[in-house]
Amino acid sequence: MKNKNFLNNFTFIIPIYVILITIGMTWIGFNKSLNISKSIFTHIWPLFIYIAFSELSQLAMKSMYYKNKQFTWKIFYLKEIISLLLILLICFMSSFKIIGLLLIYEIYQFLLYRNFLHYIESFFYPITTGIIKGFLFNFILTLSNIFAFNTNTILSFIIPISIFTIVGRIEQQLYQNHFIKQLFDITFISYHVLLLVSLVISLVYNYISIIQLILILVCTIFYYYILKLNHLKQLQQNTILTLYAVLIILITNF
Repeated sequence: MKNKNFLNNFTFIIPIYVILITIGMTWIGFNKSLNISKSIFTHIWPLFIYIAFSELSQLAMKSMYYKNKQFTWKIFYLKEIISLLLILLICFMSSFKIIGLLLIYEIYQFLLYRNFLHYIESFFYPITTGIIKGFLFNFILTLSNIFAFNTNTILSFIIPISIFTIVGRIEQQLYQNHFIKQLFDITFISYHVLLLVSLVISLVYNYISIIQLILILVCTIFYYYILKLNHLKQLQQNTILTLYAVLIILITNF
């Protein structure tokens, strides 16, 4: 059929997903550092390429896991060689002090790669996803300009950690339970309590306004409505989930 939904076009949706997740993982740190130094991008652009490449690899890994398959060691070694070259380039252009933090991200990806570990189904997957994707790279970007790091910056990490923890938990259902609606309801409500607590804390400390809070609630209801009414494929669900996460991060840090 010629009139296919653009969300069914993998060549379109995969780049969109990668761009969205990269923005979501780096927006806060990059935005705060950019306010201090306009030239920061010239020093850390390889970091964005590294994140995009790693997230694309993870998308493939999770898709393979869903089909009870995994990449061969040769493919994984090739992925690691490319990642390590990018890590070295990042460190040369910024600082070797962050190499340990980047290797933590590589360990996280290795756990996803080995199917027998069933890490994506574990209790720790949403937690580590929240910390790594909501905190790690924002922290690295903030450290690239020490003057951008303060109490307000620490407070800004709370919401992305919460939202990526939610992303990690819903992803578990996408790749484990074929998106069972009853479980989705329970997951959605229970894990959004975490986001609500984060929003209340941010509101109390005047990090966000009432208007921002209302916009987040509207986005949340709209996201829930879309996924409940539509029978979307796995990649489509993942992309909409990521778009939802990025919108909340942008609303709270624009």
